[in-house]
Amino acid sequence: MQSKLYQRVTKSMMQKTSKKLSGVDELAFFALVYWLRQCGQSPEKMTALMQSDSWDEDVRTFLNQIVEDYSDLLFETAKAISDEELQDIINSISLYRGMLAAKRATPESAAELAMYLLQLRPGDNVADLCSGFGTFSIQICRHYPDVSCIAVDNDKTMYIGATIQINLMHSPVQTVCGDVLDANVLQGCKPVNKVFCHIPIGYRYRDMETWIRSYPEVNELFFNEKRNITGEWVFAAIAKIRCMPEGRVVLMMSGSGLSNNLDQSMRQEFLRRGWIETVIALPERLLPGCPASYMMVLSNGNETVRMVDATSFYKQEHRKMVLTREMIKQIQDCVDADTKQSCTLSMMQLAENQYILDPRQYLTETDERLNDSEMLGTLCTITRGYVTKADAFEKLSSGEPTAYQYIRVQDMENGTVNPDLPYLKSGIPGSEASCVQSGDVLISKLTPFKTALIGDIGTKKILATENMYILRSHYNAIEPVYLMLYLQSELGMHELMFWAKGNYVQNLSIQNLKKVRIPVMDREKQKNIAMKYVILQKKRMETENQLKKIQKEMDDLLKQDMSE
Repeated sequence: MQSKLYQRVTKSMMQKTSKKLSGVDELAFFALVYWLRQCGQSPEKMTALMQSDSWDEDVRTFLNQIVEDYSDLLFETAKAISDEELQDIINSISLYRGMLAAKRATPESAAELAMYLLQLRPGDNVADLCSGFGTFSIQICRHYPDVSCIAVDNDKTMYIGATIQINLMHSPVQTVCGDVLDANVLQGCKPVNKVFCHIPIGYRYRDMETWIRSYPEVNELFFNEKRNITGEWVFAAIAKIRCMPEGRVVLMMSGSGLSNNLDQSMRQEFLRRGWIETVIALPERLLPGCPASYMMVLSNGNETVRMVDATSFYKQEHRKMVLTREMIKQIQDCVDADTKQSCTLSMMQLAENQYILDPRQYLTETDERLNDSEMLGTLCTITRGYVTKADAFEKLSSGEPTAYQYIRVQDMENGTVNPDLPYLKSGIPGSEASCVQSGDVLISKLTPFKTALIGDIGTKKILATENMYILRSHYNAIEPVYLMLYLQSELGMHELMFWAKGNYVQNLSIQNLKKVRIPVMDREKQKNIAMKYVILQKKRMETENQLKKIQKEMDDLLKQDMSE
């Protein structure tokens, strides 16, 4: 809960300058209040502090601007505030303001695990890349006073905030404002033998391609790669290259490239070089704004990879997940030895599974109902809906009935397709493979997954759009109704979510959809289920029509009364 004094001060700050505060503004303000109190509220001593060698020009200019904007308020606050309240405010500003820096900060429990994985020793020199507010570096120096740290970030506001925070904590961390992708960013610094990188979300490989081509060591690694691979591999490569050969690297990442098809060659190359030592799947929502998160340990000479599924180790606090000390110890035990949640895989085992590096693929317990199952790809032909520009269907739509219609995801509901589908002015050349047939099952590509069965459509030409797949049974290998009902079931949805990928919106690739397992069931039983479904579906539609009729009668009651 915010203190009343904090609320009053920040309100006065906004009134004085009429600008939105960044979080670092408030940190700098209360840091200056702290230093004012330390120097006896002497303006001369404060001026001397601003000119000291503790700051570079960027930080000094920022602090001087705060003094200039809020001089009177600074002295008023320094007189009114207690030491205890001041310390509480300084420690809580990032929580009060929901700063971007706070969102990028590594949670303390995750930082403790990362420090264990780094195997820190006296004399180590750690580079904290993409350091944000410097929280990880500060924690290292707090727990390991004989270890030195360099915190690097290219965001000037975060750099200023980190420098102020580190000064307040009297932490011996060197801060650098620079791009970790710049080959010279650590020039003049002591060589590092341990690296931690909390990889930022949203960077795309193609956005960094020009820089990659100018860095020979990195360019060699990515020379033949496609432009749409995950940008996380670039940061992983940079962290490894920056580290001394005998050192260790720990990456905190969203893991979007650990199991998708596009990044298979990158996974293979990292494994071929013997770089990947351990991969840990962490609990969901451990990081703000990131449903899934992983830690990866890089070192040299690895012939096997330790996989740890730590997704079940968490304690829920409000809307986020946290790791307790006991849970961190359990994860450490999983890293050190094979358990129910960990295993060691050979390169051959990884190769047989497309070099997938998501531990859940190897350690998630199989539901016993799937012991006797087949993969969807062996039962069905899977075709994606027609891919075109976003506004193409709007331009081709017809307000009048024609011989051509199309299905959107919103037209799928309760296992059926809306009978009032929109029309197309004409057929689209080359779209024949994306036209549905009677008995096809549709499934949406993105979560929440929706399924629908195509009934008897005769000779109608109905086109499936791009955010769905068409599942067509191989030579009657599976009853369409059974397939649809299974995909809608709790077990089916669990299978779909297991193979779905993505940081924010989960989606299914055709390759992963083919791997979805379906329990084997006698064809006669499937047919009986289909017959019962048809009867129940008819009853449901009759009930819905009756409800619509009743609703209309209820709506008409007032109209009748007012007309009399």
